[in-house]
Amino acid sequence: MTEFTVQIPEGQISFFKNLINNLGYNYLNTPTDWYDDLTREQKESIKRGRADMKADRVTSHEDVKKEIRQLIESKKTA
Repeated sequence: MTEFTVQIPEGQISFFKNLINNLGYNYLNTPTDWYDDLTREQKESIKRGRADMKADRVTSHEDVKKEIRQLIESKKTA
């Protein structure tokens, strides 16, 4: 038996599973690592983000919320 891999858009998976079953063939549902499906640009962006984290060039979610809260409050009193 020969195996081959087909990339199927997320919204059409059920259709293809039914088609394969109706034709009497088997399908293997082999999960892939989501990282493997990223584009080169997305992978580079992740690398830059990790470098920013290591170099402490990040702002925490809590700090951003605090800054926005202060900005909103300053606009209310202006």
